[in-house]
Amino acid sequence: MCGIVAWVRSDGRSVDRQVLERMTAIQAHRGPDAQGVVVLPAEDEGVSVGLGHRRLKVLDPSPEGNQPMAWGSGRLWIVHNGEVYNFRELKEELGPETFRTATDTEVILAAYARWAERSVERFNGMFGFALWDGERGRLLAARDRLGIKPLYYWQRADGLAISSELKALLQLPGPRPDIDLDALDAYLTFGYVPAPATIYEGIRKLSPGHRLIWEAESLKVEPYWELPLPNSSGESSFSSEEEAAEAFLELLRQSVRRRLVSDVPLGAFLSGGLDSSLVVALMAEACSGPVETFTVRFRGAGYYDESPYAHQVSELFGTDHHLLEVEASAVEILPRLVWHTDEPFADSSAVPTYYLAQKTRSHVTVALSGTGGDDILAGYRRYTFGDLRRRFWWLRPSIARGLRHLAAGLPVSRRTRLLETFLLGQRFLEALALEPAQAYLRLVALCPEALKGSLYGPALASRRTDGSQLEELWHRYRSLDGKGDFVAKALALDQRYYLPDDLLVKEDRMTMAHGLEGRYPLLDHGLVEFCARLPSSMKVRGLSTKHLLKIVGRKLLPPSVVDRPKHGFAVPIGEWFRGELARSARELLLGDALEREGFFRRAAVERLWQEHAAGRVDHSPLLWALLVFGIWYETVHEA
Repeated sequence: MCGIVAWVRSDGRSVDRQVLERMTAIQAHRGPDAQGVVVLPAEDEGVSVGLGHRRLKVLDPSPEGNQPMAWGSGRLWIVHNGEVYNFRELKEELGPETFRTATDTEVILAAYARWAERSVERFNGMFGFALWDGERGRLLAARDRLGIKPLYYWQRADGLAISSELKALLQLPGPRPDIDLDALDAYLTFGYVPAPATIYEGIRKLSPGHRLIWEAESLKVEPYWELPLPNSSGESSFSSEEEAAEAFLELLRQSVRRRLVSDVPLGAFLSGGLDSSLVVALMAEACSGPVETFTVRFRGAGYYDESPYAHQVSELFGTDHHLLEVEASAVEILPRLVWHTDEPFADSSAVPTYYLAQKTRSHVTVALSGTGGDDILAGYRRYTFGDLRRRFWWLRPSIARGLRHLAAGLPVSRRTRLLETFLLGQRFLEALALEPAQAYLRLVALCPEALKGSLYGPALASRRTDGSQLEELWHRYRSLDGKGDFVAKALALDQRYYLPDDLLVKEDRMTMAHGLEGRYPLLDHGLVEFCARLPSSMKVRGLSTKHLLKIVGRKLLPPSVVDRPKHGFAVPIGEWFRGELARSARELLLGDALEREGFFRRAAVERLWQEHAAGRVDHSPLLWALLVFGIWYETVHEA
């Protein structure tokens, strides 16, 4: 795992080595073990190239594995972040006698020399890389299919720059780009900025499963992979669910084994939930010694404490278990998290993930995770909405709205599962009055459109997310209309946006903040393709989510783990706003800066604050998003 920089200048001037070194050094947390920069002199066509790399040594820790790495007497150069898990098979195909290192990076170079840009289609892994072909004057950059590893790019008048983190691009000479107000509106809607946009105008994210080719000052961005769709008939190619479960388990077993290749110590995150417990079970099956597992617990967490389940799984598989108890302080940690995410990012589970990664890194360099199970086999409760909609087809929109308003008048909290379920029920009632595409948007939105009219100041007043981007993708899957279409479409949208732009941003930034490599067996693209083709009936059964994975889980895990209700990796932000965050958050949210810039109306924010403090409405996700944006604006944007 690493941090990369590629800077191509086409204005006849050479890349500034000092700037390149700053762009590389600011990502030192991603690769604490080595740094390398190379500036290639301008060619006849006036192109100068700079490559920078921060290395976390995982495969072949010798100096020969350092980057930037050359191939073919310097014709090809690469900087690479991530892992290509099938590099050994590719090496055999390419001719193992031609390699001088034991790295996967050198295999990428050799594969490009053989297959050019089509080489990326052969890689199984998580990666973001930039490869310079000096003979063709071409830069190829690519991001893995699921978007596990990040890649940003900025095309300017003087050329193109690429990096693993946005903050590296901001080291380039010239003024800082303006805030993209459409992206800010999207952030308030979803809690993250969906790719390919970023919070800054002109700077883009390379979308998952895409490659970028820069040649002769022309930039082309294109997909090399797309998620397959399930059979529109709803039928399965398997004769039974048991047969499908066996096939899934074998694919997952292979995926786990691929992710155990490492020249440094590795372990696993263990929450005690179904996904991470399955990964640990298969690790224990494959490893000769005890697996090291890690769980974080906050003091006084109550409902948010999952450590007893993790202990049960640890006992079952004889792991070397580490229970990491921390005293979380949102006031202390938030500025640090915002710096690492680069953009406003409102997923509060970044807090426990940060602490878990920090503690885990003191023991191992690589940690496997169960992230992805909910996103490939429908684990979120919103996926049950389609079934609820069919059951309550007779409920007129006006009645649904009336019930929602009645429910909205009752006290709310997220302190227990019952109250959290009640909150979700309020949102479901509101969604029942909407068309499916808008219902999905309401179920995932932090800030409903109706609230934006009073919340947004002059700068944002005309930037109102109408859901058109999501609706366009929703209607692209019209072949799935019919039974189970809500589940299939919602999964496709979540895998396109929520998974890479929220969950995997959190995983990458929080692990890389401590130089820890996270690996995700449930996001092997072969496994994801397998699940995508399964009918929705194997994923959601009535109000029960993740149906097939539970069948798989019963083969290896006790019922207490498989059948327990889903529990997100969360922190009590609602209580924080009434406790330790109350004073500092109020001062920032109700200060002059955000209203002065025309972003938000102070009176509307004050009303949200008072309603939440009184316990009338749980505004904690939206208040958290506003707070994170305020901290980002003061400490990152204006820095």
